[in-house]
Amino acid sequence: MLALRSLRIGLFATASLLVTAPALAQPAGASAPTAGAAKRIYTAPDFTRFAPKTAYDMLAQVPSFTIRNVDTTERGLG
Repeated sequence: MLALRSLRIGLFATASLLVTAPALAQPAGASAPTAGAAKRIYTAPDFTRFAPKTAYDMLAQVPSFTIRNVDTTERGLG
């Protein structure tokens, strides 16, 4: 009987914490702080003048973003 009461109290305490916990999602357009670097978020209007047809077309317009072709047949961790 004591174990059942302890279980109920524990479940009630957990449920009350979940109900009062703040939402952790960020509002639209908000960015998480980064250490030492500013974060830039690109939106659809940033790319409209380039008329991209694929994701690669969009990435080609992002400064300092590179895609490397590695000609190797090795797989897995080295």
